[in-house]
Amino acid sequence: MNFFNRFFVFTKRIFSRKSYIIMLLTIIALTTVYTCLPEKKQSSQIRVAIYCDYDTDYMEETFRCLDDINTMYDFYITSDMDHLLTDVKSGYAHCGFYIPDMFFENYITGLPDSPMIMYDTPSSTMSSAISESLFSCILKVCSPEILTVVVDKPEYNQELINGITSYLYGDEVFTIESLTGGEYNYKDETYKINIPVYETSLILIFFSSLLGLLIFMQDSEKNIYVALSVKETFTIKFTNILTAVLPITGTGMICLLVMNSLPQILSLFVFSIVAILGSLLINIFIRKSTLLLKVLPLIMLILIVFVFLNSLI
Repeated sequence: MNFFNRFFVFTKRIFSRKSYIIMLLTIIALTTVYTCLPEKKQSSQIRVAIYCDYDTDYMEETFRCLDDINTMYDFYITSDMDHLLTDVKSGYAHCGFYIPDMFFENYITGLPDSPMIMYDTPSSTMSSAISESLFSCILKVCSPEILTVVVDKPEYNQELINGITSYLYGDEVFTIESLTGGEYNYKDETYKINIPVYETSLILIFFSSLLGLLIFMQDSEKNIYVALSVKETFTIKFTNILTAVLPITGTGMICLLVMNSLPQILSLFVFSIVAILGSLLINIFIRKSTLLLKVLPLIMLILIVFVFLNSLI
């Protein structure tokens, strides 16, 4: 019965300290900020400008092919060459491609006329990879007609076109299957801003355990417990530390539950036990409250560095 009476008294005592209330409100405030912040969308798209000097179905098919391969490159058509050059120079577009008149027709027949021109800047580090993506689609679109031109037997044209189309678009020769299912979009990734509620809770739990130990040591130095046995004195010390740790731990666990960080709840509970045992261990080496006050900043600094470095690993 004495234990529960002491537990109740020490709990009221710890809540009478403004610093302790501030610690509880800090965890709640961080969780509130995390919950209220909207999800952010991180864009990883790399814009590529294209200007085509003439209207052609080949260009439309090429763009459909680029959409199908779903790369991180965002190909778009500009209204004129000035816009293309402006976008590349300003850095809005990673690079740009100018497709001159009759490019596709000359490409199919193998004529060196009307070459495509790529515009980039010294900062354009992915121009080669972008070119490969673009030309792979151009080749895919033009392959049927290139084949008929090379074979040059009009009576086999339809058969050749059917064969190459089946090879390029069918699933008999080569297929890709997802190992995990679903589809990943490289262009947009939604993420939640990370608020260190868990890390802050760890630090405040250990600080609370030392605060409970400090309160006991200050009382003990006033000879309040001089008439008690060693067992009773240890029980009071343990109760001081426990009542200081439990509210912080409970608040942290509730906040992590709100944040849907279920795996961290168990580790927070385990850490609270470690914090209590750690405080009792520290008391073996540090007997004076004045000495504990001196080393407390150093202990907390080491803990802060360890916790946040561990979160980065």
